[in-house]
Amino acid sequence: MTRHDGKTRTVRGTLDVTDPFCPSSGLHRAGIGVTFDMRLARNGDFYASGRYRQALDHELYLYGYTGKKLSTKVVHRSKMSSLLCLSQPACERGTTGNSGGY
Repeated sequence: MTRHDGKTRTVRGTLDVTDPFCPSSGLHRAGIGVTFDMRLARNGDFYASGRYRQALDHELYLYGYTGKKLSTKVVHRSKMSSLLCLSQPACERGTTGNSGGY
């Protein structure tokens, strides 16, 4: 889902990846997931927030062109908390929030 007002664009995303060999329901359902909201402006400003399951490393990048030059910005980077986080009830979701420009 996106919204655009001429100067900014709002994007919401959800990614939920599960192991096809785990039971489809119950306490042992494994997976890696993230939900995020991001607002991007024409001038390069951004605001990002979201929640993620703390299993496996997570990274979020922005890529943009400033003139003819490609610019890369790390928005979020986190290390894995524990492999136990692959099970839904094993640990809390992490949160991210960042803003800035590129």
